[in-house]
Amino acid sequence: MSENPKAVKVAFFTTFGVDAGGVCAELNGRDVCGEPVRFVLPTACLTQLLMTLPAMLQQALQKRSGDDSKRVVYPLDHWRLERGERGPAGEQLYILTVGTEDEFKVSFVSAAETLTDIARSIFGGVVYREPALKEPRPRLS
Repeated sequence: MSENPKAVKVAFFTTFGVDAGGVCAELNGRDVCGEPVRFVLPTACLTQLLMTLPAMLQQALQKRSGDDSKRVVYPLDHWRLERGERGPAGEQLYILTVGTEDEFKVSFVSAAETLTDIARSIFGGVVYREPALKEPRPRLS
């Protein structure tokens, strides 16, 4: 293997695709000379990229601005909480999916205790709960 791998300077990405079996994905784009480029990645590499890209973007922002307090943030548009599977100790797990207006979504799995801690940090130790909806009582005529 070469000590100096070939650098591909990508100008922009155009499309992506996933094979029928979900084993590989491709990312298509153009290099800085306008030539088409195509990256074919096994899905395990996609997970590595997903976990690495936020840190890369954060470092780039902080180096560009010279301010370590800067954060890459996205406006939260919607969220969904679902009951997940049970954890290794039998505890109920939940799936929290958060998303932006432009359909960027990410999901996290969590125990109820962590979600409760988040709620307490927002509401100052008091967990806010919506009152249960009451069924209207039937009226006798």
